[in-house]
Amino acid sequence: MGPVSQPGPRRKSTLAPSGRDGRMGGILFRLLDRRDRASSETYWREALKGVVQPNEIALPLPTKPEPTGAAFAELERELPEELTAALIELSQRARVTLNTVVQTLWALLVGAYSSQRDVVLGVTVSGRPAEMNGIDEMVGLFINTLPVRVRLSDDDAFETVARRVQAEQLAAHAHAATPLADIQALGTLGSRLFDHILVFENYPLDQQLRELGSVLRVESSDVFEQVHYDLGLLVAESRDALQMRFIANGEVYPEARLARVAAHFVELMHGVIAAPDASLRRHHIVPPAERA
Repeated sequence: MGPVSQPGPRRKSTLAPSGRDGRMGGILFRLLDRRDRASSETYWREALKGVVQPNEIALPLPTKPEPTGAAFAELERELPEELTAALIELSQRARVTLNTVVQTLWALLVGAYSSQRDVVLGVTVSGRPAEMNGIDEMVGLFINTLPVRVRLSDDDAFETVARRVQAEQLAAHAHAATPLADIQALGTLGSRLFDHILVFENYPLDQQLRELGSVLRVESSDVFEQVHYDLGLLVAESRDALQMRFIANGEVYPEARLARVAAHFVELMHGVIAAPDASLRRHHIVPPAERA
């Protein structure tokens, strides 16, 4: 498989001040009857039972960096087409979505960094429950950020974990309108439940812009995105390759640290693709360049 390319910046981003996630999702939650709300509270309380320690990404820099004064750091990586195709094939073989494959890989990476086998990710979801009448006619940003708990066992194969992640997310779908602040209040960690988020964007923006070519000419496009966590990973499907974009608090994750996270993530992808049936204990995140 070819090397990972490093495209130049094409989209702007910044860190947003802390706020309430899923504001429109909170409106939806209030529209649900009390029985549904009680059911969601019970679900999330059970889902977080036993989570008592946050997953800190303990990745020291080779040398202590000087303060940069940068408000945020940003790094983009485009996966080679061959690697993207292999991830798609892996998802098809495991009978899960590509989103689930990416989430499971990220959980393995966070677990390796934190030396924990019980991992909680922050994952952004669309927040539009299809079963709610009139939801398709409502205008607004309904996204919500939800915790995704992934229990890792060294004896499990990657596909086993991925299928479990997808099954649990299907169960959580009915409770996706619950505001994050309310979910955090049900656990013991509160707002310390996670300090990073994963966003998987599966709307093919590039393809949509090309299709507009017969109607109008698109000179350029710019997407403005922001996170208020120390680290955000945005993964987007774009033509035949996945685009990875890391957005971070520049004081916590300067570009050198983000580059290492990206390299470790890609190394893990290669390892899982090469041996999808191997137990988790056999997969490593350190690339050959760092082992030397």
